Amino acid sequence: MRPKLRFFAILVAALWCAPCAGAVMQRDWKNPGDGLLTYDDANQREWLDLSQTLLTSQFPGADREAKYLYVVGQTGTGGLFDGFSVARSPDVIALAQSAGIKYGDSELCD
Repeated sequence: MRPKLRFFAILVAALWCAPCAGAVMQRDWKNPGDGLLTYDDANQREWLDLSQTLLTSQFPGADREAKYLYVVGQTGTGGLFDGFSVARSPDVIALAQSAGIKYGDSELCD
């Protein structure tokens, strides 16, 4: 493919994707290369990989609710998950919109 034609094809592909205002990308959390964060640039929010908060034996508590309350408590200052918060439905929907994921019958990426 000739250079000008290749440039035009790349430009068309970039413009084709332009309707999605946001994007999500992988970032590192604690160690270089761990890839445990997802950054939503449209909403300027970092999401911690769910593998880090699975309610398994890594957290104290007799049942799932106790483990959940422990994890939520660790979102406070000085906790394991300091700076994070529990996501609500609108937060998850906003992340999906940024990623261009379809939600229900309508496309989120207009």
